[in-house]
Amino acid sequence: MFNENVYIDITAGKTTFTVGADHIQNPDFTITNLAGFRADPEDLLGGSGNSNASTQAGLYPGSATSKYSSFGAGIIQDFGFAKGSYYYTPGGTAQADTGGTTYAGAADTGETGHEVMLRGDFGVKGLDATLFYSLQEGEGTTGQNKDAIGRMIAAKYNFGQITLAGEIKRNTSSAAVTTLGTSIAAGYAVNKDVTVAIGQAKAEKDQPGSINETNNFVQIGYNLGPVLAGLAYSDGSDIGGVATNDAKVLYLQLSTAF
Repeated sequence: MFNENVYIDITAGKTTFTVGADHIQNPDFTITNLAGFRADPEDLLGGSGNSNASTQAGLYPGSATSKYSSFGAGIIQDFGFAKGSYYYTPGGTAQADTGGTTYAGAADTGETGHEVMLRGDFGVKGLDATLFYSLQEGEGTTGQNKDAIGRMIAAKYNFGQITLAGEIKRNTSSAAVTTLGTSIAAGYAVNKDVTVAIGQAKAEKDQPGSINETNNFVQIGYNLGPVLAGLAYSDGSDIGGVATNDAKVLYLQLSTAF
């Protein structure tokens, strides 16, 4: 068994109890991705730049800290104006069976996690808003003594042909280092098939001497019926918080469903 959308759901009315992994509301998205399809703006910067080009990761957090892909149990409630969820993941990391004649478990190497999320229009037509908070307990985890905390506030609002979006993600690690990501974007539906969007994302760490990462991006989405065509361009500077580690990235995508 692996942890991609493995689950059992029990549903009664507007309430769902779920056990498994990768099957509950989660913050693994960038709401300012208005026309980029599967490629969020920060995805294009991974491994880019002129410093350690093959390994340099972008600083912007693609997700608030979450363990949604770990096995656990949760509940989802549809309130009408929004869906609310709570997810619990127990501490410890299961060890794989290597096929040998003996089996030995390891020490507690994972944190017990709790996370809550609300996402919906909150009674406002055209609004898509998200509130998220997670806490991963550090107690008993090898080499860590602080809780890891993830927070996300995000919203996009569509009126006519225009969509505006913005988000804040704030992750504090068990080592008490906080990464802050902020992003804004505006999209325009030229017609029913073509959408264009522009935006900017910034990220920083609260460490002495840390340099802010900036990503200016442009996206174009074109609906060709059964095929979606996307073009995304990112102009990143100080990628990964490394001075003068800059890159310009062009991404082209075709996707379809069978």
